[in-house]
Amino acid sequence: IGGGSPQTSKVAIVSRSDHPDADVDYLFVQVMVSQRRVDTAPNCGNMLCAVGPFAIDQGLVQAQSGVTQVRIRNLNTGTFICADVCTPDDMVTYEGDTAIDGVPGTAAPVGLTFLDAAGSKTGKLFPTGATVDWLGDVPVTCIDMAMPMMLVE
Repeated sequence: IGGGSPQTSKVAIVSRSDHPDADVDYLFVQVMVSQRRVDTAPNCGNMLCAVGPFAIDQGLVQAQSGVTQVRIRNLNTGTFICADVCTPDDMVTYEGDTAIDGVPGTAAPVGLTFLDAAGSKTGKLFPTGATVDWLGDVPVTCIDMAMPMMLVE
């Protein structure tokens, strides 16, 4: 995307997949704006939403009438995602009322179903083994669902 900030300096590399359970492979690359390097360890759901429509528009997946399902293999995590893309008249539609927090404007919805994302980086849904951990007197949940996160109320 570009722009010189971590939120917008991102790359999505998409290609036809040779895996029998996927139509396309997706590799997310975070461009480090303050360093001369890139990082392929994280994942990005907002960029993932664009993979299905891109694959259809580029002819990597044949559009179906109504909704087209694109099977995606995320190379960052080794997981699989099904993207449901709006394709009335066998073409991707981009106009719609769906909004994503932090992303300007609205667009057609892209439904994502993560098929095997639990423990994708650590091997366990709850990496610490507990559903609630404590940092001092603050309860937190450490969870690995497509990427490790710490949830705090």
